[in-house]
Amino acid sequence: MLPAVHASAGGIWANKPDDFTNSIMITQRKTEHMAQYPLMPYQTCPNCSTQVDPEEEFCTSCGEWMSIPASSTTAEFTLAGEPDMPPANQPQSQQSRTVHCPLCGSANPATNRHCEECGARLGNAPLPVAPQPMINTTAAMRSAMIAIGVLVAVLVVALIVRSFGDGETATSTIPPGGTTIATTAPVVETVKAVIDGAVCSSEYGTHPCVALFDGGANDWNGNIGDRTEMTITLQFDQPYDISAVGFVNLTGDRFFSNARPQAVQIATNDASTPVTFPFDDQEGALPFATYVTRSSTEMTITITAWYSSQASGEGEATQAGFNDISIEEIEVWGTPSG
Repeated sequence: MLPAVHASAGGIWANKPDDFTNSIMITQRKTEHMAQYPLMPYQTCPNCSTQVDPEEEFCTSCGEWMSIPASSTTAEFTLAGEPDMPPANQPQSQQSRTVHCPLCGSANPATNRHCEECGARLGNAPLPVAPQPMINTTAAMRSAMIAIGVLVAVLVVALIVRSFGDGETATSTIPPGGTTIATTAPVVETVKAVIDGAVCSSEYGTHPCVALFDGGANDWNGNIGDRTEMTITLQFDQPYDISAVGFVNLTGDRFFSNARPQAVQIATNDASTPVTFPFDDQEGALPFATYVTRSSTEMTITITAWYSSQASGEGEATQAGFNDISIEEIEVWGTPSG
């Protein structure tokens, strides 16, 4: 028998049987088998009527089950014993087991970590914890972070100290009618207020009122006459939170030849009650008068008492004192509030 030959566009393929060739080969095998076993009857497939070898249990053409051959023998068998059964106390699978809640007693699947009724933990096994985040920092970054932390701490301490300092300054306001003398210059961060102008109840052309704030280049003289008080009004360039007022007396022979302030009253446009300050009879700068106001634009200083002038010199050179009062300088300290 020759194998089937297939032609294609790429050439001739041999040794590749097709369905027709298979059918011829099966028929040939049947013929040879019948010649070898002429006395053995064939079976006829009840489905496709194909002649099937008597030893075959299924049809070789359609696969239909054939009847048991007559030559086949069957034997009855019995079980040797009962089948093996698992022990009664064998543990069930984890899926079928239940766990009772220690808090409320409810039954829960063994796979649960928390009770479905009350939420309580069902076991002592540790809960899964998320891993800590990895922070990639270098030594330089850590040093910078420490420096920033120290700087922030210093700034916080400075702000706290400043707030306490401001609070102490605010509580130092002089009560109405009170009198106080500061022994040192103001401790708070203040500036000398800029005085734009001044008006005095008396002045001389050579010793005008504006000499009170010219930085010591000249001094102010006012004629007392029959006055019982002398008034000086100062105007500022902007509102100030005033904290102290300073007075500077003359020095040398002129100190005694003119009257000097003994007591003054200070008032501002934002304070209705004046405050009285006494002074010792001394040359040069007097102790600061602590006077606290808020947003002052004008200050009135009233000299209510003074030390009398004295004669200077001896013999024929003796010179009587003047009926004038003198102040070399007035300084007002505070912080701008405008």
